[in-house]
Amino acid sequence: MPVAPGDQQVPRPQEVFISYSRKDKDFVRRLDEALKSRGREAWVDWQGIRALENWEETIYAAIEGADTFIFVLTPDSVVSEICGREIKHAAARNKRMVPIVARDVKADTVPEAVAKLEWIFYCRDGDDFEKATDTLISALDTDLDWVHAHTRLLTLAVEWENKGKNNSFVLRGDDLRSAEQWLAQAPTKREPQPAALQTEYIIASHKAATRRQRITLGAVTVGLVVAIVLAIVAFFAEAKAKDQTKVAVAARQEAIKQEVKAVDANKKTSEVASRGNVLLARYTKESGKNAEALAQLAQALRLNPKNREASGLTAAMLTQLTWHVPLTGSMKHESAVNSAQFSPDGQWIVTASDDKTARVWDAATGKQIGEPMKHESTVNSAQFSPDGQLIVTASEDKTAKLWDAATGQQFGEPLKHEDGVSSARFSPDSQQVVTGSWDKTARLWDAATSKQIGEPMKHEGGVSSAQFSPDGQRVVTASLDNTARLWDAATGKSIGEPMKHEDDVSSAQFSRDGQRVVTGSLDKTVRLWDAATGKSVGEPMKHQGVVSSAQFSPNSQQVATVSGDAVRVWDAAIATGEGTREDILLLAELAEATGAVALETVGQAENFKLLTPEQVRVSREKVAAKLSKQRLKFTPIQRLMLWSVSDRRTRTISPFSQLTVSEWLENRIKEGTIEGLRAGLQVDPANARVTAYLGRRLADQALKQGIDSHEARRARAQADFLTSRAVKTRARQRRS
Repeated sequence: MPVAPGDQQVPRPQEVFISYSRKDKDFVRRLDEALKSRGREAWVDWQGIRALENWEETIYAAIEGADTFIFVLTPDSVVSEICGREIKHAAARNKRMVPIVARDVKADTVPEAVAKLEWIFYCRDGDDFEKATDTLISALDTDLDWVHAHTRLLTLAVEWENKGKNNSFVLRGDDLRSAEQWLAQAPTKREPQPAALQTEYIIASHKAATRRQRITLGAVTVGLVVAIVLAIVAFFAEAKAKDQTKVAVAARQEAIKQEVKAVDANKKTSEVASRGNVLLARYTKESGKNAEALAQLAQALRLNPKNREASGLTAAMLTQLTWHVPLTGSMKHESAVNSAQFSPDGQWIVTASDDKTARVWDAATGKQIGEPMKHESTVNSAQFSPDGQLIVTASEDKTAKLWDAATGQQFGEPLKHEDGVSSARFSPDSQQVVTGSWDKTARLWDAATSKQIGEPMKHEGGVSSAQFSPDGQRVVTASLDNTARLWDAATGKSIGEPMKHEDDVSSAQFSRDGQRVVTGSLDKTVRLWDAATGKSVGEPMKHQGVVSSAQFSPNSQQVATVSGDAVRVWDAAIATGEGTREDILLLAELAEATGAVALETVGQAENFKLLTPEQVRVSREKVAAKLSKQRLKFTPIQRLMLWSVSDRRTRTISPFSQLTVSEWLENRIKEGTIEGLRAGLQVDPANARVTAYLGRRLADQALKQGIDSHEARRARAQADFLTSRAVKTRARQRRS
């Protein structure tokens, strides 16, 4: 909307903000008129605001007050410093952003925040301005109620922040209940997701309401107790003991009833606040503030020691902030490996490959056992039966086959699909097999008769993986539609929301207790999920290439992943809320000590407080002392805590591994791969041997690939630098 020079626009709700380069003013004026003709108001800085001293505050307020941030993509806007700041602020506030292309622009010059989004084109041959604007309007009208609420809550949260987070500006009553319901819907919405500030604001509002409730309930309880005492005195003074005692007892019982209600209300409030702290910790962690995230998780555990999501995420962070590296060397086929699966006793691993074979390996040594099992085409998956006697394989030859695990001989008739079979898995009782196929279905079969059971379970893309839950009641499938889904095995109906990746999901599997799902994807990550909530647990396990398979070990403490022609084993132990209250509170203290940050309440506000080195040392020694007295078998949480406070140089490579750090490093040196040696430096940056071997391998690789001598010399220089750094680091450690 045009304004006179020097005029200042006041942001109005339900508007769009247009970010653009001044060189594209004519295009933006035409766009503004097109939006007005469709009943939409755009907030545009035409000329006056940037001359003001506080222009940045005004622009930022306009962005926050608009439902949608439109960025006009042109060669000039992508290099504009002002536009860059506007994009950064909109992204930080999790505003819905819609990029529109007014002039051709190179994709690699576009800011990441808008590069990953779908663009609306106005500039290509054949693009119609009016049709493109209709597409824009459709995007603006998507999820309007959700977006309006996002804008309103952001505006209130910013005001609360600007007022020093004063509780006079928190949400109350119906506004608070609506905001909590809005926040609960976040996992089902694609964008815009709640910003960290909005989440913090809603949690602070809830805590303020809790404090008011406690004060009110406390006053009511005290009033009732006083009334009871006075009543009893009066009654006995009047010598009406028998009859009036009954009345007094009834009054006392009413007071107790009110106290119980207060306790129940406090418990419910603590559970809600605990979930809120976990949600806030996730956002904080995504922002790279791991220490603050650990402090928020510690608060969540204290509020509700039974919060399994909080203990699981805390355990994942304590393990993965140290290092997250594969535990073994590689088991190789003659071509790409498509899946890897542990035997029930964890002694063997069966793999499937593009070389048309499935093979069995010793899980400890990585050596092949027996002869390969052959198909007529690529073998996509292979799995042991629950008793370890049979293996089922799935192939591009449109069949799934059963094999004797000991002899490698085929067993029974093949199970046939209309297209290549991507996956085949046994039910827990070995009576049924579930298969997934590129024909976009998963199907159930009777293992004895090879006949199909019931109707197929359908995806929008090919099904890359299908598997039963440990109790046989559910099936989890992975699909080329970028999702993994849960199904009722009896009815074939979908359960809950899909678990989403950024690319095709290649595999999905339940943990042994059915509480977690592990998925592998072409987005080069493996992720752990809570099977009940569908939320991601811990950090992704990142690979250099696409992941074709990810499987839990029998005890669910490790995950075997396949990427390219190699298999890797990762620690996947997540301690859940099965520990005692004392252990959970100890875990909370350890989380704070690990990040050296704690949350403290000052008046009505909660602030982060840095812990002193002495406080950190005392907390870690407290954990060690408590666990050193343990006489019974350690629980997963106790093992995690003991590992966390152990000497990094002498402890095992993970809380649930028998392999020491030195043994693991020696294996990486013997293996001699660049990837393995780099992982070694991640674990022990000061290890001169690992550094030297890595340097040699980098130089060898440069020469082998025919890279020019300058590049080879640079590789050697990198090796010299790494070695020198390791020696200096080791020397500093010895002096300290």
